[in-house]
Amino acid sequence: MNLNIRVFLLKGVLRRFFLYMFNRAYIQKNTARRKGSCKRCGVCCRLFMTQCVYLRFENGRSSCIKYKGFRMPNCGIFPIDERDIKDRDALSNIPCGYYF
Repeated sequence: MNLNIRVFLLKGVLRRFFLYMFNRAYIQKNTARRKGSCKRCGVCCRLFMTQCVYLRFENGRSSCIKYKGFRMPNCGIFPIDERDIKDRDALSNIPCGYYF
């Protein structure tokens, strides 16, 4: 993957982390605006790493082996806002199930 795209995606990961740590009101406000549902495509699980080590695919659908256990905060709150959809769309032209 292109280094410019990796840097772009890293900025999004860091932005979501800092929002989670320091601005949960922003997260609550925006996730309340979020519409749709997860399509289990797994694209958001590849935003920083090539692929999250906990991501598995079965019959073309993704699943997280840590879903019911401890997961990183970014996983449970994605997408927070339109910028997250833009980050995700940098990796795939398959539309996300969520929208704002």
